[in-house]
Amino acid sequence: MSTLWTVKKTMIASRERHAQRSVARVLAGMDDIALNSLGKSREGLRMGPF
Repeated sequence: MSTLWTVKKTMIASRERHAQRSVARVLAGMDDIALNSLGKSREGLRMGPF
């Protein structure tokens, strides 16, 4: 059972990283006004996870 658990954890982590990259691309394409309305900043996006 531990092997299946490890595979499941690895798959979930992989999907999470993929989602974070996708969101980062969308946020990077937004202008500063849109980012500010979401409570984000360009510098904050460069620092890491949102």
